[in-house]
Order: sequence, then structure tokens, then C-alpha cells
Amino acid sequence: MEKQTTKDKIKETARELFFKFGIKRVSVEEISEKAEISKVTFYKYYKNKMDLAVELRDELMEEGFTAFDEINKQEISFMDKINMMTQWQMEFYSQMNNEFVKEIVNLKDVEEEFRKRFIKNVKAGQKNGEVRSDLNLELVFLVSKKLQEITREGTWKELFSDYSEYIKQVRTIIFYGLLSRSDEKKKRIK
Repeated sequence: MEKQTTKDKIKETARELFFKFGIKRVSVEEISEKAEISKVTFYKYYKNKMDLAVELRDELMEEGFTAFDEINKQEISFMDKINMMTQWQMEFYSQMNNEFVKEIVNLKDVEEEFRKRFIKNVKAGQKNGEVRSDLNLELVFLVSKKLQEITREGTWKELFSDYSEYIKQVRTIIFYGLLSRSDEKKKRIK
């Protein structure tokens, strides 16, 4: 039991520091000091700082997939699901500084799982008549991947200082497009 408690303390401390400063700017010494453990204890649980960062990344990804799956199970419209998913994502990422987001958003390890879930969710929207049936979902996913590259590169920072605003704009482009909508439909966007 004690080992789990210590490991949880290390992860909680690292998460707090990584979210605030990014991975590169945080040392094992800082994590150990703030967690009130020795470096030797840290190394009982993790090979190095990146080993810990990968474990946290995996947990964050699973947390995201779980949240999205729970939203997707709800008996609400596809657009309401998209709005809820986007809101969750904005709140989730608002906890983190931009440097951490850039360092940790490497979806190569989880890309196939993300693709499957993305396609499944959009197909459900097509089946319900809420998403255009003439869309090639693999192309939509490919565009989504390119947007992830923009996120990883950090080029979005040239236009937005806030990651949440960037995500909101991406959602608007992907799900609402460029064409004007009626006032009634615009209200649903907000």
C-alpha cells in the first residue's frame, strides 16, 4: 500500500509541476523535493523523468478517451456531443501551460485508437442524419491529423495566446465550416 501511495504522490507532484512549467523545465530534483521524497525513492518507481511523463501522458489520454466515450453514450444530438467534448477539452487543457501541451501532445502512440473512436463517433452522427453522409471520414480524420501537427508544432501560438480559443476555432471550422448559419443555428455554437 505504501508503494502505491508514494508513487501516486510522485505522479501528482509531477503532474502539477509539468502542467505549470512543462516537462523540460522540471527536474527530478524538483519533483522529489516537492513530493518530499529522496531522488533514490523517485528512481525506485521511474527510470527517469521521461518515463514518468510517458505514464502521465498515457493516463491523460485514457482520461480523455473515457470522457469522450461517456459523452458519446448520452442520448443527445451529435452537435451537443461535439459541444460537450470541446468544452471538456478546453477545461482539461486550460489546466496546462502551452509548453506542456506542446511537449506532451504526441499522439503517434495512440493515433490508431483515436482514429477508430473518431470514425465511430462521426459514423454514428451520419447514421442519425446529423452529419453529412457524403463525407469521406478518412479524409476528415486526415485533416484532423494535420491540425494535430499544427498543435504539436505550436504554430497556432502565432494567432492565439490561449489554447482554449484555438481549440474553439478549430471546432468551428471542422464542424460548422465557413458558410454563414441562421441565427438559430449560431446560438447552438456558443
